Amino acid sequence: MALLGNLTGSSQFFNPGNFYNGVATQSLRFNDETAHKLTKDFSGSSPDNDKKMTISVWAKRGNLATGGTQAILANYNSVRFLGELAWDTSTDKLRFDPGGNGDGSSNSYRVETTALFRDVSAWYHIVLAYDSTQGTDTNRVKLYVNGTQQTLTAPSGQSFPPQNYAHLYSYAGANNTIGEFGAGFDSGNLDGYLSEFNFIDGLTLDPTYFGEAKNGIWIAKKYTGSYGTNGYRLQFDQVGVGTASTSTIGADTSGNNNHWTSSGIEAYDCAVLDSPENNFMTFNPLMRQSQGSNFPVTHEGNLQAQFAGFDQYKYIWSTFDIKPNTGKWYFEVEMQTNMGSTNDIAYIGLGTVGPNFSPTASNGTVGPTNFYITWRGNTGVRTLYVNDAGQSQTTVTVTNLTAGQIWQFAIDTDTGKVWLGLNNSYYAADGGTDGNPSAGTNESGTFSTNTNELSFFGQALNYNITNFYYTLNAGQDSSFHGNKTAQGNTDANGIGDFYYAPPTGYKALCTANLPEPTIGPNSATQADDHFNTVLYSGNGGTQNITGFGFQPDWIWDKSRNNTFSHMLVDSSRGVGKYLRTNTNGAEVDDASILTHFISDGVTVGDINGNASGSSSVMWGWKANGGTTSSNSDGSITSTVQANTTAGFSIVTATSPSSGTWSVGHGLSKKPDMIIQKYLASSSRWTVWHNILTSGQYLGLNESNAIASSGTPFNFNITDSVIGGNANYDATSTAVVYYVFHSVEGYSKIGVYNPNNTTDNAFVHTGFKPAMVILKGAEINNQEWGILDNKRPGYNSVYFLQPQSTAAESTSNIVDFLSNGFKIRETGGVGYLTSNYIYMAFAEAPFKYANAG
Repeated sequence: MALLGNLTGSSQFFNPGNFYNGVATQSLRFNDETAHKLTKDFSGSSPDNDKKMTISVWAKRGNLATGGTQAILANYNSVRFLGELAWDTSTDKLRFDPGGNGDGSSNSYRVETTALFRDVSAWYHIVLAYDSTQGTDTNRVKLYVNGTQQTLTAPSGQSFPPQNYAHLYSYAGANNTIGEFGAGFDSGNLDGYLSEFNFIDGLTLDPTYFGEAKNGIWIAKKYTGSYGTNGYRLQFDQVGVGTASTSTIGADTSGNNNHWTSSGIEAYDCAVLDSPENNFMTFNPLMRQSQGSNFPVTHEGNLQAQFAGFDQYKYIWSTFDIKPNTGKWYFEVEMQTNMGSTNDIAYIGLGTVGPNFSPTASNGTVGPTNFYITWRGNTGVRTLYVNDAGQSQTTVTVTNLTAGQIWQFAIDTDTGKVWLGLNNSYYAADGGTDGNPSAGTNESGTFSTNTNELSFFGQALNYNITNFYYTLNAGQDSSFHGNKTAQGNTDANGIGDFYYAPPTGYKALCTANLPEPTIGPNSATQADDHFNTVLYSGNGGTQNITGFGFQPDWIWDKSRNNTFSHMLVDSSRGVGKYLRTNTNGAEVDDASILTHFISDGVTVGDINGNASGSSSVMWGWKANGGTTSSNSDGSITSTVQANTTAGFSIVTATSPSSGTWSVGHGLSKKPDMIIQKYLASSSRWTVWHNILTSGQYLGLNESNAIASSGTPFNFNITDSVIGGNANYDATSTAVVYYVFHSVEGYSKIGVYNPNNTTDNAFVHTGFKPAMVILKGAEINNQEWGILDNKRPGYNSVYFLQPQSTAAESTSNIVDFLSNGFKIRETGGVGYLTSNYIYMAFAEAPFKYANAG
């Protein structure tokens, strides 16, 4: 909910809204392929209290390598056995081991989170609070992520540490290591980034000492308490490497001078601009595909993509999408490998973010069916491809094609022009090198500014070389991880580190440069001012269901553990009048169901979810506080309650006796999804979605594919009206419409195409979801699914089915992430190879979202 009093903070040079505190503004990058690490032996001093400590660190994951661990902080010596705070890469859980107790025997004291942490696009804040003096074993270790305490369990054969168990962190004679499994092991290498690392010796603290919630977003704040004798603060703001000192990357700024020595770390890994307060674009290993058995893999904090193996096309997308009409964007890519022959083909390009992208070997090109623009490279020739439904291309001959060349992208989303450059020469559509993005002339190609949402991708086809590499620079590192001499060029806002100077007015793809969303944590209204999920326990009587943060106008209620109907009530139709999505039955009028809409929720009685012993969920949307108005935009008058900010309205009307008609919906643009129900008949629930063509619809109370046998809509659906059809099921009958359109950063209604594998589709929403509704559109017996961020299983997320009375499914099928959601399983809902529609609502826009 909006908390405008919190919109102040320390100055932040790149964020005019001053949202952040200027505490975590750079990072240290780690690469899993080599032993990148910081080490320190605390010889000469002992911890103030080896039964208590606190670790606070911000982390952005790189690749999700399987097997073993990626260590954040570890320790080891000859008599005290290994302890670590690490990602378990076989499960993607966070795990903690305090280390041995000095008795020369191996310990079995390890705990891990139940939640999975598989987001690679944004930052996690991790706090480990250790106090082995506690009498209750589960109170001895607490892990917090983004300010929320995590549920911990002990794996098989392990347990929570015993009372008064001494940890090995900051212990004299122990080798403490950051970014590696432990000194002497050279394994468990971290891939990713760490920022603002605090170790507090002798104190057990909660996350509020290191962070704060601001309008629902957990942000860093400076720790101001005591560090204890062996405590330290690593800001990673130096570029010196090697011996521990105030000017090297392991510099301790706590005042204790507990500096760390670096090994395998180079200057270009240090003081990286990618940080919790300004998150940069990288490759996205969650969004990749291959025609063969080899998938692209990433290294160097997801800035390097490796294409290995001799098989068909492989591709990988990026973590950012480029929205229409958001200004000018620039990034660079180094081709890091010489190709072996004309059969080795490398592509980098832009394509639409959508369901129809698939690598295609038959015509030697690649991309979505509606738009793509790429450089294709092979020995001696680079070809510029532009595909906008009509296959046009330009051939550009390059006589000196070698590894190390830099390809450039300049995208003007306001004019729909794209320039592709090579070593600072930009190519025009006719093949000339007179392209000028600064002047806006002689572009390489064009795209629709109204419809195309673009994303960067890399691809390769290997025949004669084992590995092919790209290295991306979205403004984090102009040295391309040491392959070049850094140049330090900044963008139009003074942000970034580019090899070539960006064209005039062009910006780096980082969150500080993203437009401020209308609904967001730095705006007057937040996502949870318009939609929220509340969990509650039924009492069999009457109770207030609160916690929405607003007065909901449409509530959708379901028992999670009982086979009760879904029940829907809205403030336009009035209290006590409910509909059920799992049946085509008429509206029921029962005054005991829901008696009041109140300022923070509703008062319920006999609603199904309030049955005694029921564990229930209620989803609520805000329209206009129950105030309706008459709307005459259509051929018949409708009654409308609209929230134009959030793109949602409730529309009621009475259909004519025959023919087609239209009703006004009260929103500012054409809807993307409409849920319709006739109230006084046994008519099906029907759904219109923006991918459907004339005569098509889906049934909300069934699992069938798209239907076209009689249509409830006449497809006169515009910025102002919905078209109806009385010849569908009912005439002269009251009807309700729940109407939605996408709102940037708050909601998205779209389509995706899964692949029925465990490495399934990634759906880019541009925000961290709070709720997703999805449905297989093209295959029968594909259920609807409702998923949200409040129910256990996050991540992965449990689901309920609108067409069924079934209790909640605990199948782990979806991850909610900072910029979208990832289908994880080959079961449940949302996984088969066909087009799936979805409607998603935000927890937070990607500009501010923490990792999920």
